[in-house]
Amino acid sequence: MATEKSQLNIVLEPLLVSAEDGARLLGISTKYFWQLDRAGKIPLSVNFGGRRKLWSVKSLDEFVNRGCPRRKDKNDKD
Repeated sequence: MATEKSQLNIVLEPLLVSAEDGARLLGISTKYFWQLDRAGKIPLSVNFGGRRKLWSVKSLDEFVNRGCPRRKDKNDKD
């Protein structure tokens, strides 16, 4: 019974975050986060409902661990 109860107390971390939370994770302002997004300098967002943009926490983490490289445009050559 104790193991069942402890399994229910697992805290889930979000997989996707808003621009506000993404900015907070990166330690920058939301305004600057949006500027970086428009300039193609942060990972691509996932779009929901056409207007709702969310960013993968994993992709933001990997982005920082790789030294914050500019994201590749679909027209960029490898």
